[in-house]
Amino acid sequence: LVREHTKIGEIKNPTEIYEINENTLKIIEKSKISEIEKIFNILRGIENTIKTKGEEEPYLISIAEKAESIMQMFKERQKTTKETLDELKKIIMEFNTAQKERAEKGMNPEIFLVYWIFKQNGFKEPERMAEEMEKIFEKFPHWKSSEKQEKEIRTELYGIILRYGFENLDEANKIVEDILKKLKIERVL
Repeated sequence: LVREHTKIGEIKNPTEIYEINENTLKIIEKSKISEIEKIFNILRGIENTIKTKGEEEPYLISIAEKAESIMQMFKERQKTTKETLDELKKIIMEFNTAQKERAEKGMNPEIFLVYWIFKQNGFKEPERMAEEMEKIFEKFPHWKSSEKQEKEIRTELYGIILRYGFENLDEANKIVEDILKKLKIERVL
């Protein structure tokens, strides 16, 4: 019975790699491939985007980390194929929103990363906070290589977060570490 209803064929690698942009969701919807292939193609598209744009646009790394987390849950069977595909589609929308917002705001990539993380953490005035940080980064331009300047940046960043009403010190610490870690990432991808 199994032989009668089973076909043997070669396992193929996903052939389409989606370029992550404003047309990606339309292309995915029109594609005739399986949902699992769409998932892996989207992931490969995100990985390629990070390899080519990650250093110049560090805020994309935050988005890619979300995609990796979703894929890990999928691999561990904590998410269904449909849930995973739906969440990856949301990540594509977030990616496009971030790209559009960065262009509209005219911020340099590092300051936009700070803005984006503040925004993602629910601050009411993320743009103003990021502008304050921009002045601080200008004051300490060698913070990535100078421990003393990094300490100053860290202190100022905590100050801004607390000044804008964030009271949870553990969460504030996570935000500070997340921002500094992403700003320090070198092109290793």
